[in-house]
Amino acid sequence: MLQEIPAQIEWLKPWELLQDSGERLVNELQKELSCDHALHGVAVVAVAHRIDRDDVLFATADPLKLLAVVHLTWKGRTERDARWPCTTLFHDWQEWVERCLLPDHREYSGVG
Repeated sequence: MLQEIPAQIEWLKPWELLQDSGERLVNELQKELSCDHALHGVAVVAVAHRIDRDDVLFATADPLKLLAVVHLTWKGRTERDARWPCTTLFHDWQEWVERCLLPDHREYSGVG
């Protein structure tokens, strides 16, 4: 079962909550995943994206990796190397906020 987005998440630039279903992003991810990729065969939902990069936050159905930030390549085909699309996994929302959202916001804002 996919986790719901916690209501207390404050979306900071450069991350934005998707305004649509994200189906296009999920379809692209599925095209790019090789059978050796960490997300191959895992049900995902696109949640948010970085406005300045091709990074997408996906919620997954895998309890060991509930969230994944994926840098889509937009090649529209399976990647030969399982390192692509580049993916960072997170155990929960708090970890994503601390290790991704806040550092990305500081970098984007030119703070720290």
